Formats: sequence, structure tokens, C-alpha cells
Amino acid sequence: MRKSVLFLCILLACLLCGCRGRSLQLSNTYKDSEKYQAGSFSYRASDIDAISIDYNSGDVTIVQSDSATLNVTENGLSLSDAQKVHWYLDGRTLRIKFCKSGFTGTFLMNSKKLTVEIPAGIRVDAAVTSGNIAFATDIEASELNIAATSGSIGALTLKSNSLNAGMTSGTIRIDRIDTGEAAFGVTSGSIFIDTLIADRANLGGTSCRVEVTVAIVDEINMGATSGNLKVGLASCRKAEIECASGDIDITALPADGATVQYARTSGSLKASGYSTVDGKLVFGKGGCQLKVGTTSGDLSISEGGAFISIRLAANPTTGCTWRVEVKDPTVVRYEGSEYEPDKVAEGIVGSGGYETFIFRCLKQGETEVDFIYGHAWAKDEIYDGMTAQIRVDSKLKGTAVYPVSGLK
Repeated sequence: MRKSVLFLCILLACLLCGCRGRSLQLSNTYKDSEKYQAGSFSYRASDIDAISIDYNSGDVTIVQSDSATLNVTENGLSLSDAQKVHWYLDGRTLRIKFCKSGFTGTFLMNSKKLTVEIPAGIRVDAAVTSGNIAFATDIEASELNIAATSGSIGALTLKSNSLNAGMTSGTIRIDRIDTGEAAFGVTSGSIFIDTLIADRANLGGTSCRVEVTVAIVDEINMGATSGNLKVGLASCRKAEIECASGDIDITALPADGATVQYARTSGSLKASGYSTVDGKLVFGKGGCQLKVGTTSGDLSISEGGAFISIRLAANPTTGCTWRVEVKDPTVVRYEGSEYEPDKVAEGIVGSGGYETFIFRCLKQGETEVDFIYGHAWAKDEIYDGMTAQIRVDSKLKGTAVYPVSGLK
């Protein structure tokens, strides 16, 4: 387990120590308090580059909007000005606090609810003690930092350059993540991610359950001191997965297989279709370098998985990309892609590489997938194209037949 994940869990527990029970006794202070205003408000989207939300008790809902004027609204019963949400535009950072600085009093737990509209492309920092954070729309941000204690974090699609999320005693559940760097830490909770697309990802914690259905990553690290880990490695170059007390379930390996270095104190291995070379387990072509360790628990590895990979030449330096169109999305669903540049001498620019497209098999059947290469802003300009014939059997094992593109 990476130290960064453990640090995130410890930091979250220290900074967001929650109050349990039917009421919240509050006495908090923050700097520049005299500059804050009270109550719901509106602001101009063009005025901010970042937003910071620090909410003690209650649900926070974040909605992305392309409107020029955005609203921050709070619902609560019979709130005094001191009890209302407080806000301050600090340069180009909008700061939102639970109530007035220095307020001493009692709130009913979860008696206030906050809805924050945000523009696309900004940095978002959101922390809630004893409450839920919900991203009610797809979110595109420059950076996302999310923390909650005794509650939940829920999202549809989160897209950003980096994403950090922490949870103490609760659940993180996200449909889709598309990011450069991702770090998730939980203490006494769970992480459920349907599709994770990232250059590097760290996930884990203490007394936790972590499940990633589809991982399209360059590197991934998962760890738990007590709990179970489950991941489908649809595309991955390097992975480290460690569990002190619990089971590890790798539901899929990349199309080029994996070379597994496995260390265990106790527990059993459930896997087939591999050879042993120099003490390592080699699946398929042995592509992904996978290090797995268990102290007390079982390891299960499934070589197949309900995924299809299609690898095509690409060169994003030209401004051109592949557009993917699935004829029957009930048979397979396009999950995302990972680009691998060619290895060239230092200083060489404009070289291309290969892009691997991942599809999830949903049901038995046949379909076609069209790949169209060109500029995203000029769909009528097509520089290359091909069609893949896809077949999925009754066990959700898929095969794809397609011609080599003419890019190389």
C-alpha cells in the first residue's frame, strides 16, 4: 500500500473528526471572517478559478452549469444570519463556510442542505463532516479534492487533471473517472468505481472494501490493511495490489496478459491458464507487470473478463483523434482508451504511437464499431477509417476482427 493513501486516510480522520448524535455542538473560527457575507447568493462564473467548500453538517450537492450567473442556495429551518452559510470571494477563489466564524451553538444534525452551481474547468475543494457530497451532473474540473466523514461521496462522471478523495466511515461511489492522477483513501468504508481511466491511481485504506469494475490505467496501486480488493484490469502496464487481511479478486487481465509476482503468508491461489517462469505466474504474453501480496487471504485471477481491446495507430500531435461509434450499444459499451507513444530519441517531436480502445461486453450478440480518424471540430474531414466486427458469446467473451489502419 502506498504511503500517500495511508496519509490521506490519517489526514482525513484528523481534519474531519465528525460529531455523532442528534445535534451538533459547534464552535469554529476561520481567518478573514469579517469579509464573509451570510445566506444564499449568486455570482458570476467568470469571476472564479477555484471554489472551496467547508461544510460541517448536512448534504452538499454540486451541479455544473454553463450559465453566466450561478447560484449557491441553502435550505434550513429558522436560521439566524450567524447560522446561515457564509461566503467570501477571495481574489478568484470563492470560499464557502458552514456558518459565521466564532459561532457557538447547537445545530440539529443534517438540518441544512447546500446546493452549489459551478462552471466547468475550475478547481474544486469540498469537505463535509457528517453529511453527503453529491455531484449531481457530470463534472469537468482542473483539480478535484473531496473529503467526507460519516456520510458518502457520489458522482456520475468526474473529469480532471488530478483527483483526490477521502472518506471516514462511509462510501464513495462514482460511475466514471477520467483523470491524470487519482488518489482515494478510506477508513472504515468502501470505494466503488465503475470505470477508472487514469495515468496513475492509488486506492485503499484501513478496514475498507475497494472495487473497480473497469480500470484503464498506466499504473495502479491498491492496498488494504483489512478488507477486500477487487479490480478488472482492462488495460494496465504496471500494478501493485496488497492486502493484509482480506481477499484479492482480479476479475480481468489486459489483452496482452500479465506477469504476476505473488507473495503470500497464507491463503490460496485461484487461477488457471498460466505458466510459471522464474517463480512468476505468466498469463498470455505477460504484458502487465503485476505485483500481488497477501498476508491472510485468497488471490483469485481471471484471465479473460468481459472486455475487448482494439489497438490502432494514432498521432494526437497532429490534432487528429479517433471517433468511436458503436452500432449496437446493447452488445458492447465503449469504456475509454489509453494512448502509448512510440519510443523515440530525446528531442524528437511529432511522433505518433498507439491507442488502445476498451469495450465492455454486455450481452451475447454481434455488432460493428466504426473508427473515424480526423479533427474533432471538422467531422466531415476524414483521414482514415475502419470497421471492427465484434462478436460476444453466451459467457460474455468477445472477439474482434478488424483491418489494420493506414496511418502507419
